[in-house]
Amino acid sequence: MSRAADGLIDAVAGSTNITISNCHFTDHEKVMLFGANDHSVEDRGMKITLAYNHFGKRLDQRMPRCRFGFFHLVNNDYTHWERYAIGGSSGATIISQGNRFIAEDKLLVKEVTYREKSTSSVEEWMKWTWISDGDDLENGATFTPSGRTKKFNYY
Repeated sequence: MSRAADGLIDAVAGSTNITISNCHFTDHEKVMLFGANDHSVEDRGMKITLAYNHFGKRLDQRMPRCRFGFFHLVNNDYTHWERYAIGGSSGATIISQGNRFIAEDKLLVKEVTYREKSTSSVEEWMKWTWISDGDDLENGATFTPSGRTKKFNYY
């Protein structure tokens, strides 16, 4: 999937129990948006799994961008991002498991995660559960975990 007007895949308005798998994404700025905005409380119960996807060349951000719910990212291949790969706000729980992240050679494009701070303080987002479990971080890629990172029951 590539080159759409806005997001390639957006899930909003209380959508839940979604799996996105075996896709190849390229050439796009805003790849995926899960949760309409920080005030859309109907998205609080959202549950989404991304599995076996390839995030390829010329992608900028939102692989995905998560709000509220529970997001399980498993066995995906991230080979390019310009701003960030995984972003979120509004207390999203993000479990990244068995993914491969290959950072660009650019010095400032190594961090995988991005926490949207427009509505959240650092103290607040440090409580959000964002876990990297068995991820392969290559070429200096870094994943900043937060929240409850030990003994987490995924299901």
